Amino acid sequence: LPGKLTVRAGEQAFVGTTKIMDSVLRPASDWRSRHWTRFDNWRVERLTVEDAAGRMVVERKDGQWQRDGVEIGFTAASDLLYALSSAKAESIRESEPASPPLKPVITLTLTDADGNEETLTMGAAEAAVVPARVSGRDLTLILPAATAEDVRSKVGAVRAATAVSPQAP
Repeated sequence: LPGKLTVRAGEQAFVGTTKIMDSVLRPASDWRSRHWTRFDNWRVERLTVEDAAGRMVVERKDGQWQRDGVEIGFTAASDLLYALSSAKAESIRESEPASPPLKPVITLTLTDADGNEETLTMGAAEAAVVPARVSGRDLTLILPAATAEDVRSKVGAVRAATAVSPQAP
């Protein structure tokens, strides 16, 4: 029966209505996640950025954000993490064994409190899109150029953020 699935639990069988076959029959590119990261912004405890400007480590310490050991305002770091966690590809390109690896323009490594890591890489722009990769996924995400530019500008804002002056006791 279309849309019906027979399921058995122990010795009892029953028929259920489902659209699982609709999902299974669609191409993988239609149901794969287009999010650049699986991390939620609130989970990130450390972010390591490597690009043409050098290496920068942004880390949460006692509820505040530090850039290379110097406390900075919360907003710049929070805006960057939000840009990363909300970045979504407009399409997915399947990786082929013969294709050359992505040459990163920027590499971002996210780390949570349990030490779980995820590495995001972004390549050079191709027309109005930017190829991006994420560790553990054998595919290339095609980000809109505006999304990639937003991430780069937020990285620049964190680099430029002024140090927070310590509060007098």
